[in-house]
Amino acid sequence: MNVLGSLSRLSIRSRLYFSTAFSLALLVAIGAGGYLALSHTRGTLQSLVEQDVAAMTVAGELRTLLAQVRRIEKDMIINFNNTNEVDTLKQAWLQDLDRARQQLQGWGAGREGGELARQALQSLQAYEEGIAPVIAQLERAQIDGAAAGGYAGRVQEHIEAADHHMAALASALRAKMDAARQAIDARAARVSALLAGAIVAAVLVLAPLTVATVRGITASLEQAGALARRIAEGDLSHEVPTGRRHDEIGRLVESMGRMQGALRRLVAQLQAAAQQITTASSEIAAGSQDLSSRTEQAASSLQQTASSMEQLTGTVRQSADAARQANQLASS
Repeated sequence: MNVLGSLSRLSIRSRLYFSTAFSLALLVAIGAGGYLALSHTRGTLQSLVEQDVAAMTVAGELRTLLAQVRRIEKDMIINFNNTNEVDTLKQAWLQDLDRARQQLQGWGAGREGGELARQALQSLQAYEEGIAPVIAQLERAQIDGAAAGGYAGRVQEHIEAADHHMAALASALRAKMDAARQAIDARAARVSALLAGAIVAAVLVLAPLTVATVRGITASLEQAGALARRIAEGDLSHEVPTGRRHDEIGRLVESMGRMQGALRRLVAQLQAAAQQITTASSEIAAGSQDLSSRTEQAASSLQQTASSMEQLTGTVRQSADAARQANQLASS
C-alpha cells in the first residue's frame, strides 16, 4: 500500500515514461548480456573446434600411426626370411614413422600439450635409433626372427612411452574440452539466472506500477463521472476531496471541484438576486396599491369639486338672472 501510495503521487505521464524506459533498459540489458554470452560461447566453441578438437584428432591419428608402426615392425620380424617383404614393410614403416614425426614436430611449443608432444617426439626418435639397426640386419638376413624380437623388445619402452605421452595429451585435451563445456554450461546458467532475475525485477517493478496506474485512472475517472452526473442533475452539495492525487486525472477532478464551487457561488448569487427582485417586486406592488388608493381618493375629490362647481355655477347663473331682472326693473 505504501508503494502504491508513493506511486500515486507521480503523474500518469511520469509513470508511463518510467515503465517504458525501465522496460527498454531491461530489454537492452538482457540483449547485451545474451549477446556477450553468445559471443563468448561462440569464441569458446570456435577455439574448441579449431584447436582442441583438431588436436584430439591429431593425437588419435598419432596413436594410430604408432600402433601401425609397431604392427609393421612385428610383421617385419615375422617375415625375417623374406627380404623382399621386409623391404616393402620397411618402406611402409618409414612412411608412418615419418608422418608421426612430422605431426609431432608441427605441434608447436606454444600449443596445448606442446611439452607432451616434445617428449613423445624424443621417445619416437629413441625408438627409431634403437630399432633401425635391427631392421637393417633383417634386410640383410643377418639375424633371425627370435633375435630380432629380442632386440626389438629392448626399445619397446620408447614407443610405449611415446604412446603414453599421446594418451596423456588426449586426456589433457579431453579435460580441457570438459572444462570448456562446464564453462559454457555455467555461462548458460548465469544467462538463465540473469533472465530470471530480469523477469522477476520486471514483475516487481512493473506490476505495482501498472496496478497503481490502472487503479488511479479508474478511481479518478469514476469520481469524475460521478461528479459530472451530480453537476448535470443540479446537485452541488457534495464536497470534492482535493490533494489526494497528483496525476492528470486527479488535477481534472480538482478542477471539476473548483468548477462546482464556482457554480455553487453563482447559484447563491442568483438566489440572492432573485430574493432582492422578489423584495423589490413586493415593494413596487405595495407602492402601486397605495398609488391606486390615492388616485381613487383624488378622483373622488375631483368629483366633489366638480359637483361644488356645478352648484356654484347655478348660483352664479341665478345671481345673474336676478341682477338682470333688477336691472330691467331699474330701467323701468
